[in-house]
Amino acid sequence: MLAWLKQREPNKDARRRTELVLQQYKSTWKLLAADLSASFEDRDAYIGRYRQIRASGLPQYERKFLDVLNSFSQDQITAISSEIRNAFREVRDRLVPVNRSLLLSEFSSGIHLQIEVKEHRSLRVNEFLADLKEITRGSWEEDDLEAAERRYARTAAIMKRLGSNDRSDQTWRMACLNTPDHMKFIAKEVAGDGAVVNVHSNDGGLSGGQKQKLVFFCLAAALRYQLSDEDQPVPSYGTIILDEAFDKSDRHFAEEALGIFEAFGFHMVLATRASSCRRRKIISEPWLWSHAPTIGIRVVFRRIRS
Repeated sequence: MLAWLKQREPNKDARRRTELVLQQYKSTWKLLAADLSASFEDRDAYIGRYRQIRASGLPQYERKFLDVLNSFSQDQITAISSEIRNAFREVRDRLVPVNRSLLLSEFSSGIHLQIEVKEHRSLRVNEFLADLKEITRGSWEEDDLEAAERRYARTAAIMKRLGSNDRSDQTWRMACLNTPDHMKFIAKEVAGDGAVVNVHSNDGGLSGGQKQKLVFFCLAAALRYQLSDEDQPVPSYGTIILDEAFDKSDRHFAEEALGIFEAFGFHMVLATRASSCRRRKIISEPWLWSHAPTIGIRVVFRRIRS
């Protein structure tokens, strides 16, 4: 090419091919070639630019560019992908001792509750994981510069969306990175012979009290797992405070929910309306608290007489 550029009186074919190369350079590097034309008459300026690029050591920087991108993709992108893919397995493994805790108390007569988790990724999450896999596939060292630049463009697009403040990108980021949303939890009522008698994939069709019972049962088992070893008869920290815990429950379900926590070894402190305390006989030591706003916040406790 330099030989073509140096010709003062090139043949028409050489001139055409040279000007095609110059036009491609201008199209690719618009800012750098803004002061140049694609005419053969500007060949001396292009020769000078070419020699400047070679003298600056650009080929060596290209090699360094590929090394940095390879390291980044292996460290950062792989870490993001692994974190998302491993989240399901970690939750599934942690459910094993929780389910053992659920066996400590019957959910209903002859029935125990067990929790199962399934992968439930949306299309956008699967597309995101596919992009991450494509970026980290193989080695950047195996790519030529053009292929590496395509891979870099895909990486840059993802990193830009991950750091964007645009509302749509924030929604996308939350959907892709919030791993609990990538899973679906199912509660199964299991009889003593292992038969599944009921399945709850959501709380649809349940009354308010039944929903609370299901939630409290799972909560008690999870707390039992978190706060004690399996061989401990009672949790290390046994006091649980619930705020307006039974506002939607009738007496039967409230008693049952309290029994659940007691079966798991917890001592309950309930915060609820005074009317609820008087209406129900399930609370052994009801107390009332209030404050005097005119003299600042002051909590006053007094026992409610049965």
